[in-house]
Amino acid sequence: MFTIESPYYMASILYGFEMYTFRKTYTMGETISIFYPASGGSDDWGYDIQREANNPNPLSYTFELRDNGRYGFLLPPDQIEPNCQEVDAGMHAAFTHLLNRK
Repeated sequence: MFTIESPYYMASILYGFEMYTFRKTYTMGETISIFYPASGGSDDWGYDIQREANNPNPLSYTFELRDNGRYGFLLPPDQIEPNCQEVDAGMHAAFTHLLNRK
């Protein structure tokens, strides 16, 4: 079980609402363990900015496209809108959770 302070707790909120939108499953985890080694991306930058601002619990996430390996980063047009709706649902749930946190 994730604690409320855990980055995985927030990721589980994002994941739940993304999957609920169209019943598409996503993999949750660290980029290196589920995709490929990558450094210097926007998630690294966001994490560093939060650390420099003395945020004790920096959160930084990467959203990948809903492709399962067939199209890569060239998502077909009929998949773009559902992908946007899934990410939007996840982000809305995450921000709502953060705003209502005590």
